[in-house]
Amino acid sequence: MKNRISRLPNTKISTAFKRLLAGNLAVLLNKELPVPRLQEAKDIHLFMAFTGYAYKYTLNLTPDNIAKFFDGEDWIVKNRKDTVPRKRALASTCKGNTEEI
Repeated sequence: MKNRISRLPNTKISTAFKRLLAGNLAVLLNKELPVPRLQEAKDIHLFMAFTGYAYKYTLNLTPDNIAKFFDGEDWIVKNRKDTVPRKRALASTCKGNTEEI
């Protein structure tokens, strides 16, 4: 049997990400989309861009994750599940002691 994969065309796509600049965000922020589904996708994308939340965390947010803080403003309160405490050596002067961070 011949190697069929070797006959396929090379369709390598660059996976390099381009930075989203403030001007691009401003254009997207002011853009009105006629389809509600696209408007919602745009709003979610802007939310993630401004907050730094990943898609999977954004989908799991609920109104319970909004709380008033010391400044009287609404803040997002959500612990990330993928953060795992690690042990780290503090310095060579600690003689092997570790502290959980």
